[in-house]
Formats: sequence, structure tokens, C-alpha cells
Amino acid sequence: MRWTAEANWPTFLTHYVLPTVLLITGAAITLVAQALWRWLSRPRLRVCFKENDERFVLPTRENSTEVRYVRVLITNRKGRIARNCRVHLVGWEEEKNGQWEPTKPRYSDCVPLNWSYEPQLRAVDILARTWRFTDVLSTRKGWHQFRIETAHFPNYCQPLLDRQNRFRFTIQVTAEEASPQHLALEFKWNGVWNNFKVKSLGPVCLHAHYENEMVQAYWRCLRSRWEWLKNSLKKLP
Repeated sequence: MRWTAEANWPTFLTHYVLPTVLLITGAAITLVAQALWRWLSRPRLRVCFKENDERFVLPTRENSTEVRYVRVLITNRKGRIARNCRVHLVGWEEEKNGQWEPTKPRYSDCVPLNWSYEPQLRAVDILARTWRFTDVLSTRKGWHQFRIETAHFPNYCQPLLDRQNRFRFTIQVTAEEASPQHLALEFKWNGVWNNFKVKSLGPVCLHAHYENEMVQAYWRCLRSRWEWLKNSLKKLP
């Protein structure tokens, strides 16, 4: 019986173990290859603003009223379709003593911005190597305040719209399977509808401030534990 089992062992390996190993290995390679392909072919978003370009500060008319729209360009540079692409205003700061500080009242929302020409849409699909414009804000002749282009503007921020100051807006673009992109815009408002200034401050790291706070909190925790350990050792006989 022992001899029979030893004699059949190579047959068992060949007919049962090896096919099972090959099947599992092939399935694993297929899954890894699919995941790698999806990662390599993912949508690549970019958000930008260009100064002295009429496409980005667009003059138009609405009901015989002259209007200026400040817009940003959302591009899907390569990869698959950027599905459910959305743009939000995630940051709003104002200049105080030469530094950017939170507005008063403090803006703490994440409101969706309107897509140009289709403000009723909240999300759109952007094909590879195509683009869409998003309206950020607008000014109107005869008005002494600007308007954020959203269908859901928080009431507590209404006093900010006619405040003459320099503002920094942070815009976030998201889509399925795409890395979020952020852009900071500087907007200088003096109350004149056609005499404002806008410029891009470039991409920003939205979570850098919070990550720094987390690191500081971690080191504070370590210091407190070290102090507790030293005090405990001093009390030992």
C-alpha cells in the first residue's frame, strides 16, 4: 500500500496539483493585468485658467444686461471617459495684512459650480482629449457685487459678495477613477463690474494643511507619552 501511494505521487502532482496551481496563477495574473490596465488607462484631468484670454473671462449679454463670466477649463488629457465629472468650490479665503485667511463669516461648504451653457447639469462625462468649461463667478453691469455661479449658494456667505477685497478661490475637479485636481484663483474685486482682476495661482494641495496638523498632533501625543513614562519611572522605589 505504501509502495502504491509513493508510485502514484508523481501522477497526483501532474494531474491534480499542477493544473490547480496553474489555474490559480493564471487567474491572479489576469486580475493583476486588468487592474494595471485600468490604472494606466484612467482619466487624466486638468483644470486651468489663462489670463488675457477671452474664453476665460467671457463677455456676453443676458436680457440686454452686459455680463462677464469667469470660467475655468476642465480637460481630460488621456485615458478613458471621465465619468460623472463634477466641479466644486471647496475653498474661499480673503487677504488680510498680506496673508490669506479664512473669510468672515467663514466659508465651510463644498458647493457645486455650474457647467457653462448647461447650469442644470451637476455631473457630465468628458471624453478623452476633450474639454468643458465651468463657470466660477460672474459680474453684471449696474451691480456692485459679484455672483458665484452655483444653484445652491449658502445664505451666510451673501455679505462676502459685495466686499471689496482680494479673494482666493480653491476649485476641485473630480471624476470616477480619476485623481482629484485643484486650482487656486485670485480674484481682486473693487466693486466695478468690468474692472476686476483674475489670475491663476496654480495647482494646490488641498490637504497639506490638515496633514501638517496631523503630524503635529502625533508628535504632541509622543511627547505626552514620554513625559508620562518619565514620571512613572521616577515614582518607582
